[in-house]
Amino acid sequence: MKAYKIPDTTLNLKDYEITNTALNLSSRGLTHIPDLNHYPYLQILYLGSNQIETIQGLDKLVKLQILYLDTNQIETIQGLDELVNLRKLYLGRNQIETIQGLDNLVNLWGLHLGGNQIETIQGLDNLVNLRELSIWDNQIENSLGNKTAINKLRDRGVKVYLK
Repeated sequence: MKAYKIPDTTLNLKDYEITNTALNLSSRGLTHIPDLNHYPYLQILYLGSNQIETIQGLDKLVKLQILYLDTNQIETIQGLDELVNLRKLYLGRNQIETIQGLDNLVNLWGLHLGGNQIETIQGLDNLVNLRELSIWDNQIENSLGNKTAINKLRDRGVKVYLK
């Protein structure tokens, strides 16, 4: 199946599935996140199964609660600082090596990072409402630091999925 790149000049969001609070831009061959500043009311945004490399341009979506960015080409978790109402974040099947850029997401309770290249469990201390962490199919080292981090998360009531 061939993926088509949609240039900014032809991306008309009126042509896409949009409801009052949700926008589905999955599987559209997007190489970057389009301008969504006119949709500050969005609560659910689907951007999965694209070719997106960088998380950017989401800072006006302060009501966003669920964000799907799985199955893209993302290497770094960034650009999420303003999404303080985010509850679920799907970043599985990307190229992420380090857990970072999540400090402001204090309402996050579901984080899905399976199928990346993460070696160390870190950067989760500020996620006080986290209840579910999927980190299956990564390169998690069997180190004392990772075992301690997993135990600490489980002691806080977080379900940690390694497989």
